[in-house]
Amino acid sequence: MNKPVLYIHAGSHKTGTTAIQQAMRAARGELRRQGVCWPVLRSNPEHSKLAHSKLVRVAYAEGLRHRVHERWLVGRLRWQGRGCTKTIFSSEKIYRIGYEFFEHAEQDTPGKRERRVRCLRRLRTLFEDHFDIRVLLYLRRVDEFAESMYKELQFRKPYAGSFRFEDFLVQQRALFRYADQVQELQQYLGPVSLQSYDEARRRGLVEHFCGLVGVTLPARLQSGSRVRRSASNTASLFLNRLAEERPIALEDRLEVLEFSLSGRLPEPEGGVRSLWPSRASLESFLQQHREPALDHLFPAIEWGEMRFDGMSDREFEANRSAFEDWRRARTGGTRDPVDGADGSPNA
Repeated sequence: MNKPVLYIHAGSHKTGTTAIQQAMRAARGELRRQGVCWPVLRSNPEHSKLAHSKLVRVAYAEGLRHRVHERWLVGRLRWQGRGCTKTIFSSEKIYRIGYEFFEHAEQDTPGKRERRVRCLRRLRTLFEDHFDIRVLLYLRRVDEFAESMYKELQFRKPYAGSFRFEDFLVQQRALFRYADQVQELQQYLGPVSLQSYDEARRRGLVEHFCGLVGVTLPARLQSGSRVRRSASNTASLFLNRLAEERPIALEDRLEVLEFSLSGRLPEPEGGVRSLWPSRASLESFLQQHREPALDHLFPAIEWGEMRFDGMSDREFEANRSAFEDWRRARTGGTRDPVDGADGSPNA
């Protein structure tokens, strides 16, 4: 008798994973009618995404209580999947488990790699007796992935001090070695089906994912999920300039993010702004992380549209003025100015 299929959606980050998860969660009933289980591993169905990632974190952790907890979670997943021919398990943490974002140290050490492999093997052991494992992995062009991942961390995560793009590229370089990541998943978890994020976006992320797992959702269930918008590269450069003048708290970063998404941040005309300081530095990064066998998944770079000019003092002051105008408009003129905007620091 054939085992039911377990689709393990492993991300990667910044490829619409959250939008897909939201759609699958909202369509649990419809999926069930088509013989597909989206497991809810917590008492609150709205937190099912978190629970999927919780299982990955538990599998990564060491200790007897974690082994008991992981078996309980997998038991619940199996129980909910009774009578279904397919189950979907989705967590982008699988792609980068073990690599800490704000640990100012080399992430791809032998010790970290060994523990990560142990986690993947543990997940396979938990699933393989009961499921036919198939891993789904979306990838986007590595420079776009790096910029998007950096901005996600820069704006939304708590950290102290500055968080420079060049430091991020060095510390997280293991995440950009797509071939190594795919080989690791293939060897220790299960066969990997690689998908182009750009192609999926053209077709519709949710529709594309449904095609992979063999389900059809009504348009009303597909349209409710949206890819979370990211700050522009101009906003990233602006935030870094602000951070050079004073300590920036998480609430400050979120406010700059909201400003960026409001459409009030002046953007330079003509071209796509890059976070790399020069074309040569971007070309070097691309060459370092290129895997010819994966080239077909990614669009070519339109070099003629790229801008590598950074942010001048004049542009910074214009952006800061626009930021202050936006803050006053949304708070009725009661907000203190950003440090330096009126020649004196905030109280």
